[in-house]
Amino acid sequence: MRIRGFFLAILLSFILCSCSNYNSHSTQEKTYDSEIEFQVVDSVYQKDDTNQIKKDAINEEIDILTIYVDNENNIVPCTVKVRKTLTVAKEGINLTMYNENLKKSLSSYGLNPLLPKNIVLRGLTIRDDFDRIDFGNEFYLNSKSDLFIKALTIFLSSFPNVKKVEFLKENQLYCRFDKNKDFNIIYYPKIINNKIFILPKWIKIKYNDKSKYYENILKNLIIEAKGFYKILNGLILYSAYIQGDTLYVNLSNHIMQLKEEDIKIFVQLLIFTAKHFDGVNKLSILVNNKKTALSGSFNGIYELYKYKINPITLN
Repeated sequence: MRIRGFFLAILLSFILCSCSNYNSHSTQEKTYDSEIEFQVVDSVYQKDDTNQIKKDAINEEIDILTIYVDNENNIVPCTVKVRKTLTVAKEGINLTMYNENLKKSLSSYGLNPLLPKNIVLRGLTIRDDFDRIDFGNEFYLNSKSDLFIKALTIFLSSFPNVKKVEFLKENQLYCRFDKNKDFNIIYYPKIINNKIFILPKWIKIKYNDKSKYYENILKNLIIEAKGFYKILNGLILYSAYIQGDTLYVNLSNHIMQLKEEDIKIFVQLLIFTAKHFDGVNKLSILVNNKKTALSGSFNGIYELYKYKINPITLN
């Protein structure tokens, strides 16, 4: 009995010692893992990267589109630099509104703010394929309300994939414009304060014959260009069509009669017009059915997103 009791005492002592060591080891591992996790979250992400991201965001500037008018009330879209914002369309509209500093900045370009200072933007909704903008009575009672509506429709329809623009009067539908059905936009050059600006023109082309639709739009563009560049009187548009995400424009060799700088402007007329075509991201210009690397192209291709219309600097 004494021997059996002795062995039982030794066995019990061994079990208690093992349990104590196991619990101690488990506790150390848990504490160690927790400490490492805390260090990673705190030192790497919170202290280093976040503060740097905030600094970069504060200082970063982006190009955004806005819209003004010249002294003859022609609509003039412009690209300006602003602090980075997530509400690009809203910021673009806010920049059209009158204030003394803006008027002074624009005067050197021969331009003016679009909207008077009593106009208040009540709301702006941007969905997949349409924009909805809400103004109060003062917007629609203004004698230039038709100009405002047309300018803002051109502005909003310049954003990718927008097919419809709706105007609300204090949250009630006032008017609606469907791109292609109600309007098309082409661009033409105009000299303002001794500088060439590229301006939009509101036209309406019937969508009945889709095969000739883009061709008919660009024929109107060429008519406008011929009014500015008399040397283009013989220019012929042979065809205009879309393959994939590229607009192909086939011209006669009269385009080569333009000077280098004038070719750049003519190409931009095509580029900014093409930006209003659904699904088009690139432009390719053919001359007498042959791909031609005109000024500014890469292997005969122009990527539309790289081009900013009428860049100006606001003080």
